[in-house]
Parts: sequence; structure tokens; C-alpha cells
Amino acid sequence: MNLTPISPRRPFFLLLLGMLFQGHWAGAQTVPSGFNDGLVMGGWVEPVGFAPLSPTRYYVWEKRGIVWVVDNGVKLGTPLIDLSEEVGNWRDHGLLGFALDPAFQSNGRFYLMYTVDRHHLMNFGTAGYDPATDEYYAATIMRITRYTANLPALTTSDPASRLVLFGETKETGAA
Repeated sequence: MNLTPISPRRPFFLLLLGMLFQGHWAGAQTVPSGFNDGLVMGGWVEPVGFAPLSPTRYYVWEKRGIVWVVDNGVKLGTPLIDLSEEVGNWRDHGLLGFALDPAFQSNGRFYLMYTVDRHHLMNFGTAGYDPATDEYYAATIMRITRYTANLPALTTSDPASRLVLFGETKETGAA
């Protein structure tokens, strides 16, 4: 096998080439015909995504662990659920997934996938737990839970309906 050494100038050349074309590629992006580029609704804190229930109702989840209901273009004052005390919200961690059950309108079930704050994971339910404390940047797990929204409105949820499907303990979660 013949291995040719990489020229010490090659990485610099590639970096320079990338810098030269970066502005060209970024400037070439335009909104396609028939689409508009505009703010639909503000007031979010790091929104991750939304799940539509109907043309007039959808659920928006924020990275910090809060899911909001938007009804007829208005963000309701009370969230569907607030897990911010439990969610480890740093860098690209947080509440990363939210899904409505296919039968959500009749059973109210929804699913959440999130990083668990290490302090919450290790201390919740003990005398050492402090809801104002977090241990961001520490090894922890991912968790998937299921909750049930209160019928028929589907705008609030029942905390007692919590079912941990994956990641009940530090041994059973995804690291």
C-alpha cells in the first residue's frame, strides 16, 4: 500500500476555499415562489417543534421542558405540561421529542422524550433534592414518558397519569 502524505498547505487551502464560498452559498438562499418568510407567532423560549391536532390547534414544545397549546392562533396561558424541573436543558439536551397518540382525541395520551437533569435523576424524592438545583453538564440519561391530557379539552394534563416507558432509573435509561 502506497500512502501519500498530506501536504501541510492542503488543510489551509480547503479552509480558505470554504471561507470564500461561504458568503456565496448563504446569499444564494431565497424563499421559493409561493412561500412567505415571516414570523407566525413569537413569545417562545427555544421551541423545538410542534404537533398539529387540527388546522386550528397545535402543541408546541420548548427545549426547557414545557409543552404549550395554541388554539385558533392564541397561545393558552397554562401549558399542557411543564417538566422543566426534571429536564436537563443545556447545549443540545432538553425536551427533544413530543408526539400525540394516534387516538389522542379519545384517549388523551402523549409522549415525551427528554434528557433528565442529573440532580433530579439522583435526588428526586429524597431529602437531598432541591428543585432549584441542577447538575447540567453531568452524565445522565434520556427518558421517554407517557402522560394523559384531561378530556375533553386536551389543554392540561394529569401529573398522576405519568408512565415512564424508558429510563425509569439511571440503569434503565439511555446514556
